Amino acid sequence: MTDQTPYALTIPEILREVLEHLEFNLKALCSAIRVNRAWSEEGLDILWRSPVEDCSELLASLPEHRRQFYADRICCWILDKSPWKYQNCMLDLEFPRLRRLDLWLAEDSLYFDYQLVPTLEEFRLYNFIPEAEEYLQQLPEYCPNLRKFCVGHSPVRRLEFDQLEIYLKELPKLRALDLNGMSDDTMTDKVFLHLASLPLWELRMQKPVTSEMIDLACERLGSGNLFVNVHFVELKMEWCAAAKLILNLTTLRKLRLDLVSQDTNYRSFQAIGTLTELRNLHLTIAYQTQRSLSREEILAIGQLHELRNLTMLGGGALILDESVTNNDLVSFLSSFPAAEYIYIDAFRSGLIPSQATIALATTSTRLESYTFLANWDLGFAESSTPPLFPKSQTMFYQHLRYQNIPVEGSEARTQKVTELAEAILKQCPSLKDFRSWNTVGKDKFTSELGEAVWHLLYPLLYKS
Repeated sequence: MTDQTPYALTIPEILREVLEHLEFNLKALCSAIRVNRAWSEEGLDILWRSPVEDCSELLASLPEHRRQFYADRICCWILDKSPWKYQNCMLDLEFPRLRRLDLWLAEDSLYFDYQLVPTLEEFRLYNFIPEAEEYLQQLPEYCPNLRKFCVGHSPVRRLEFDQLEIYLKELPKLRALDLNGMSDDTMTDKVFLHLASLPLWELRMQKPVTSEMIDLACERLGSGNLFVNVHFVELKMEWCAAAKLILNLTTLRKLRLDLVSQDTNYRSFQAIGTLTELRNLHLTIAYQTQRSLSREEILAIGQLHELRNLTMLGGGALILDESVTNNDLVSFLSSFPAAEYIYIDAFRSGLIPSQATIALATTSTRLESYTFLANWDLGFAESSTPPLFPKSQTMFYQHLRYQNIPVEGSEARTQKVTELAEAILKQCPSLKDFRSWNTVGKDKFTSELGEAVWHLLYPLLYKS
């Protein structure tokens, strides 16, 4: 009995729960299927529901009269570059429960006789070649329920948007587009205008968007009418363009931005503070931009109090400029009471003060994983109010610092390192992973402390 189930689970329900946890452990799931008939029936449904690789060879190895039995269970299928002798066995099969198809094409692939099924809701097309357009032509007629379409990266040839646009217009239920595999010059004024008018919930497209594109879309569609239903956007943009687009994304809950160009207008990104519904922010600042976040911008991000996940990557450059003080940093890390995951790379050149870490822990009581790839003051570990991070299972670090650490090789140093390791585990009682980032052998104290933590943590994780 759990909080979610106010009644005791039956034996079959318990069995199902157990086998669900084995979905991505193929070896364990196959072993469970061999236990008895009941385990086999439940396990087979899970095994064939979402294979993680092309199982055409496995399906072909079954007796011909048994293949349809297993095909009936498949909800997600990956068709890779399997030899024709494996592909051929599937031509006469039906897949009545198929919801997602990942199709990898090559010049010698012979998938073109396959007909897509009406149950399909997600279609991912990789390695686009001329014959692949036969599948695009099938989408409107055979896949009326399609909700997500993905064009994967192709080393051979890129799909042009004009080829795709005529079919997208005939998919009334389409809500998610992943166009990362399209041509580099795909994003034009016309394409952006068309995408902005679609009733999408999710859009992924790592192609540069300019301010001019956004201005034109606002002029044609009206300010505030761009991506009116979108909840998740993944784009590569100039700084000033990002600010303009953000003002039109009032329903956004998940945002992933790669910021490019050498725009030095430090006020351009403060608009992000208006996204009050945002739950997930992934921000990457391209190294070549030579640009960092100002005090005003970092405090604007701090207004996103409902964030669950925050990732900030510097791409080799520092995220914060010199205008951000320690007090600003404490204020920023005190802004996310709902945060569960925080990953910050190359935050600043100076030390991250222990007060900032304590402020984060005191505010973000739900935090399960956090990473600071920067100089990290360990003074927080000796806080008198443990545990600071009761739910945190992972901690990643780059350089750890502690004032007045005894000299290398001394007994006092060994004792102090052990005490700090014990203090970290006391502050993080749920810890399961504690690791450095490219520091082993480069930073002696960091390496010593990491080894000490694992010396204490390993027996707790693997005790008999």
